[in-house]
Amino acid sequence: MSLGTRANCREGERRAIERARSHQLFHRMVRHQGIDPTAQWSRPLADMIFQALGACRRCASAELCRQWLQADRALASYVAFCPNAELIETCRLLDPDAPALDASEASTAAFHEPTLAELMADPVVRMLAAADGGSADPASG
Repeated sequence: MSLGTRANCREGERRAIERARSHQLFHRMVRHQGIDPTAQWSRPLADMIFQALGACRRCASAELCRQWLQADRALASYVAFCPNAELIETCRLLDPDAPALDASEASTAAFHEPTLAELMADPVVRMLAAADGGSADPASG
């Protein structure tokens, strides 16, 4: 193996490690939420999860997120600062093994039950409905 090839391999390894580190907060958050984003149910969301990794990497609340994870706060309270909260909560609904939020957690986080119109406007719901051969239009029944 040439010196240049070895240097390229090392650079590739360094970038892969750096990328994995930059995704660490997202992975810690979903693990803390009891969600497995690598399970079969998540396959249709792969592109959205990939985008969430980037949003997490660029997040201005990274230090707050670290503190929140370290303090082991109530599951739902992260929604106040996390740009990926909507996707994570969608994953919670789709992951059959994820714990549900109890009412006290939901109210503590200023959670609100979405209206049918809000649910149907969600791109994840639209994508899942289309994949299922259905319609995300509540009027079409």
